[in-house]
Amino acid sequence: MSAHQGEGSGKQASASASWRDALCWCLSVLFAGLMLAAACARAVPSTSEPAQPASATPAGPEGNATPGPAHTPQHSTATASPPFTRTLTIWGPDFRAPLDESPGGAEFRAQLQAFEAAHPGWRVEYVRKKPYGQGGIVHFLKATHAVAPELLPDLVLVDMSEVGLLADASLLQPLDSLLGPEITSDLMGFAREAGEVDGELLALQDEAELRFLVYNSALIAEPPSTWAEVLATRSSYLMPIGATEGAVRDAFLPQYLAVGGKLVDREGQPYLDAALVKAVLEVYQSAREAGLLLASGLDLKDASDCWPVYLASRVAMTNVSSWDYGRERTSRLTTTRVGPLPTLSGNPISVSSGWGWALISTRTERQKVAAELLQALLRPEAMAARCRLTYQLPTRRSALRLAIGDPAYLEFLERLIEVTIPQPREPAYGLAVKALGPAIESVARGELTPEAAAARAVEAMRAARQELASGSQS
Repeated sequence: MSAHQGEGSGKQASASASWRDALCWCLSVLFAGLMLAAACARAVPSTSEPAQPASATPAGPEGNATPGPAHTPQHSTATASPPFTRTLTIWGPDFRAPLDESPGGAEFRAQLQAFEAAHPGWRVEYVRKKPYGQGGIVHFLKATHAVAPELLPDLVLVDMSEVGLLADASLLQPLDSLLGPEITSDLMGFAREAGEVDGELLALQDEAELRFLVYNSALIAEPPSTWAEVLATRSSYLMPIGATEGAVRDAFLPQYLAVGGKLVDREGQPYLDAALVKAVLEVYQSAREAGLLLASGLDLKDASDCWPVYLASRVAMTNVSSWDYGRERTSRLTTTRVGPLPTLSGNPISVSSGWGWALISTRTERQKVAAELLQALLRPEAMAARCRLTYQLPTRRSALRLAIGDPAYLEFLERLIEVTIPQPREPAYGLAVKALGPAIESVARGELTPEAAAARAVEAMRAARQELASGSQS
């Protein structure tokens, strides 16, 4: 019976003793009901109990949702639940999201759930962002920092080539002391270099993609280590040689860097060495004139485009990424072998690319919890479990040994990582791609000499450098 119903009954009754008795009885029942409701409310699970992120509900064997750690009975009573929930926010690209449709997404989600179960009162929210460009992760971080810094995430997944852009904006917090030497001393050298700015580790790459050579052992007995040997084998070599990013990153850039080429000068400004660009383009020209550098590479944008052509034809060798090779190496690669990329000098080299973690939050308590999450995600077992599903390579040496079960391939990778360098940083990298792409294609088509193409590339880089400088001053 509601309070309004009791009031209405009183207005219709007389002022007799029976009316007062009835009213007292009604009030007694109402009071007892309120007391019972209060007691029941104390037994109901707290509404501020940590909630599972929508993107982090694990899938069971049949594809149905299974209860996550935050929904287990020990967290369902008021005595076991914290009085409020705090959210640790991650910004990252779609392909790294803890979703079933993302490579390794279900495993990532399970690892986030395990962290939440071990940290009552905290939940992890993954906010998906565009990876690049206007409205992309770096752009959005810098814009938010300028107008609403309180809306910045605690952690961000960032392309390692863009770490410098965020460091220049004073957005990144040092990681060395927060993560500890157990993790940082186990990092591969290229990963440490990729995340380090002025001697401080500001980002930690957790997955990597390396470049190397694959060859058909039925056509070539040993992989060539120099371009002179490539020419001597008289064997077909498929590479991307059009005006594309892949032609620069997957083929040209390792050659240029292996002979000491730089993309920035001593002042840190974008730069190309004309003599070294010319030297690399000359071996391209020699291979083209000998009929070894396949013209089909003009239509292929990167090493991933070369890979299916190699698998389906009698191409002797091609450049490949560890991601492409990792997906196929246990199946139909009966005659395919691996080796370092051939270089002008014979010095082996590989270039890595990949994404990693950076800490944004400046608040001590949130930094501590974010560091604990990273420590959990960067455990060798956790990294290996994700990388086995994504076909990326973990960047901790101990995790690599868990992720790669093939002893011969593992031995090759452990040698290769010692000569691997990180992909150069933006903005110099992007400017180099724009300058070098047309130069590579013009030589591959026989339209320009290596010297003329190199001069054009250097001039394009110089013009871009001036434009960049004028833009930063305006």
